[in-house]
This record gives sequence, C-alpha cells and structure tokens, in this order.
Amino acid sequence: MTPAWWTLLAASRSLRRAPGFACTAALLLGLGIGAVTAMFTVVDHVFLRPLPYPDAERLLRVSGSQSYPAVQDLQEIRSVEAWAAASIDYAHLTGAGDPLRIGQARVTDGFLTFFGAQPAKGRPLSSSDYQAADVVVLSYAAWQRIWGGSDDVVGRTITIDGAPVVVAGILAASFTPPEALLDGRTVDVWRPVDRADPDLGDRYSRSLVAAGRLASGATLEDARREASELAERRAREFPEIYIRRDGTVVELPIMSLHEATIGSAGERLLPAGVAVLLLLLVACVNVAHLFLARALGRSREMAVRRALGAASPAIAGQPSWKASW
Repeated sequence: MTPAWWTLLAASRSLRRAPGFACTAALLLGLGIGAVTAMFTVVDHVFLRPLPYPDAERLLRVSGSQSYPAVQDLQEIRSVEAWAAASIDYAHLTGAGDPLRIGQARVTDGFLTFFGAQPAKGRPLSSSDYQAADVVVLSYAAWQRIWGGSDDVVGRTITIDGAPVVVAGILAASFTPPEALLDGRTVDVWRPVDRADPDLGDRYSRSLVAAGRLASGATLEDARREASELAERRAREFPEIYIRRDGTVVELPIMSLHEATIGSAGERLLPAGVAVLLLLLVACVNVAHLFLARALGRSREMAVRRALGAASPAIAGQPSWKASW
C-alpha cells in the first residue's frame, strides 16, 4: 500500500474515533461554502451574465417615460441605429371563461424583433399590424395558463377591453421580456401601439419607455452628448413642456440597458455579499478552533510518537504506524 493510502486510512480511522468533530467540521465548512456558492450564483446571474438579447452590450435605455412624439424625436440621435418603446397597462379579457385581468404591452414597430423574440406558433407583429392595431401576440405563459396550450389559438378572435382582436402568434418560451422597460410586470399579450389613438400625438401623454441600440463604433458617451443636445432643442421648441418651473431643461438621461435592469439590486446585494463572506470567515475560524482543540487533546500522543522517533512530516501527515516509526 502506498504512503498516500496509508495516510487516508489513518485519517479515516481518526475521524471514526471522533465522529462529533468530523460532523461538526463538515457542517461548518458546508454552511460557509454553500452560502458563498449561492451568493456567487446570484451575482453571476445578475451582474456577470449578459442580457439575453442581440447585441446586448450595445443596448441602452432612456430614463423616464416619453410621449410618442418624444420617441420619434429620438431618431435624431445618430449614434443610435434603432429604437424601440413600450407601455404596459392592464386590460380585461372576456370570452375565454371567466373575465380575466391581464397585462398588456403596447409596443412600437419592430419592438419584438429588437429584443430577439421568436414565435413558437404563428408570427410576430409586422408593420402592417400597426394600421388597425387589431392584432395581438400572446406570451407563452399566457397561452399555457389561459388557453391550456391549445393549438387552434392562432388565428382566433379574442375580446380585450370589449374590442375584438386576432391572435397572430405565440412567443417562444425562451423569450425574456426586458424588465427595465416593463417595470418588472408580467405581460400576457403584446399588441401594436394604436396610431389612431388621439392621445398618442399628445406630448403631455408620457406612457412609453424607450430603449435603443448603439450604432457600430458609437459609445454611450456619444449617445449621451447627442441626447443632451436634443433636450436643448426640444426645450426651445416646446418650452411649456420641457422647461421646468425653476427654468431647468428636462434632460434625456441615458444608461446602458444592463445597468437599468440591475437598478438598485447592486446596492442590496453588496451587504448580502459581505455578510456571506463574514459567514464563511466565521465558519473557517470555528473549524480552526476545532482543530486546535483536537491538537491540544492529542499533545501527549504526539509527544510519545516523537519520543519513539517519528519525524515531523510523519506526525503532521499522520500516516500508518509502519511509515511513522
């Protein structure tokens, strides 16, 4: 038998003679390592992994709510190649059993494609759907929850807020709605912005949250500089809307979509991470104390081994009697 196997055999015999020590040490280390692993998993999902959208590192968000004309103004920012905006509210679905209160998102043309949404059945919203705005796309969860995954939902006419709309498709289950634009609320149906709505052209009606994709080679600072210039221009054109009572201009703050999605989570996770590291430190200190107490209890045994001629490496490694003496 090799020295390594002799060492493992001696260690297992030693642990069997003191099961309380072995179990306590394993429990303390397991608690500390498990807590750190769980915290790292959360940090990995929240901070380290990119958002599940095409060109996620180039996506940005405009802080605050915007009117539809204000979203159109954003097209003047040349460092951003594409824009998408959405507003979310609640609606009532009838004709599918008991009346249900559902979440609906009204989105601008190309919104779902902007975030890489793919249909599981049917098709996504197209530009032609914005003419009458009488077409919707269901989320996968709503399709399963409300219609039980029925295959004949696509093409069916349903009633939302008393108006008939046609189901054009069902989004894939893998699609993750952008929380930073939807305020973390659940969306059951996606539908086009209703261009016939008289309130849509009102600059006072601010219900849309906008996201953009930086042009190739452009930086976030470029977009911020152009957004500041745009804010100054629209303040001159519409001072009654974009100039506050104190005389300051209503800005267009821009941040990365990743930063907007994380929000204040970083501030909440930092104390939790420090607490977990302290827990691991306490666990390691407690285990060290256990080993110290065990070493003190075996000091007489070690003295006898030393007197019989055992070398220091042999005593530290605790190999077999054959290898030690």
